Amino acid sequence: MRDPSDRPQTGSGARDPLSDRIRRHLDASVRNLDEPALERLAQARREALAAARHSPAPGRSWPVSLSTPVVLEWLLPAGAMASVAVMVLALSLLVKSPPVSTAHSVANTAALDIDLLSARQKLEVYDNLDFYRWLAANDRAG
Repeated sequence: MRDPSDRPQTGSGARDPLSDRIRRHLDASVRNLDEPALERLAQARREALAAARHSPAPGRSWPVSLSTPVVLEWLLPAGAMASVAVMVLALSLLVKSPPVSTAHSVANTAALDIDLLSARQKLEVYDNLDFYRWLAANDRAG
């Protein structure tokens, strides 16, 4: 059995008095165990370590770590492409067509109204509209 004093220290190297007391108490209780109990504990530890190597961590349902070739070869580029697609979509939604000037459309409407009012011949057509309808109806009949 190993001596507890040759274990590596954790943290910054400074020992906490409370953790030293707990460690001494637990080490003393282990020294009092018989050989079959120590062997069962060692076997249980080996089985737990082997099971931990082959099973996902608690709370992780996918047993693949982020550094496996599957992740690096497929998921990382797919994630990058999805990010690029989202950025392109966002930029295309932000870019607008140039706004239509209301002053320009009002000017065009006013110009058309002026042309219509200044053309004397077009107004005469509207004055004699009933005649032209009668003429069209009789032309088809005869």
